[in-house]
Amino acid sequence: MDDERLFMIMMLVHDDGPQGVSVWRAMHVEHHGRALTREQAEAVVEHEGAGERFLYEHTPETAHLAPPDAGAPPLTMPPGHTLWDYGEPAHVDMIAALRAAYVADGSTPPPPDVGNASVDVTTVLEVAADWFGTGNAHRVESAFDLLVMELGGDRHGTPPFYGVPIEMLRLG
Repeated sequence: MDDERLFMIMMLVHDDGPQGVSVWRAMHVEHHGRALTREQAEAVVEHEGAGERFLYEHTPETAHLAPPDAGAPPLTMPPGHTLWDYGEPAHVDMIAALRAAYVADGSTPPPPDVGNASVDVTTVLEVAADWFGTGNAHRVESAFDLLVMELGGDRHGTPPFYGVPIEMLRLG
């Protein structure tokens, strides 16, 4: 357990828009503090519902943002930076982006394969850029690739589609 990676849930507290700075603070979670395992952070985010947040790895270099007792100092993102420059969205938010891409107007994915819905990768990346900001294309796509594989899905076709387990999209 000592080698398990820890994360901070960074919450947006001030945003001057695309031309200004964004200010984020590490969320304090009762009985856990500000440094959580990925599993703990994902559970908290899912319970909290929608919000402007992302997961930022807790390392010796970032630990100053997560003091155990005092108020957390801010992480200030300069103009042009997005959460992808620091961390990534929580899985629940990435799954919501997959769901939005699946039901997007004008999106006509092929019929679902065995237990999986086909979700156009390009549409997923467009939704992710709109929701979470732009990031290095390879990094963003890799994050979604890994999530889909963890969910028991796959990637197939040309152009590429994610095969996302239908129950993960929570369509009904």
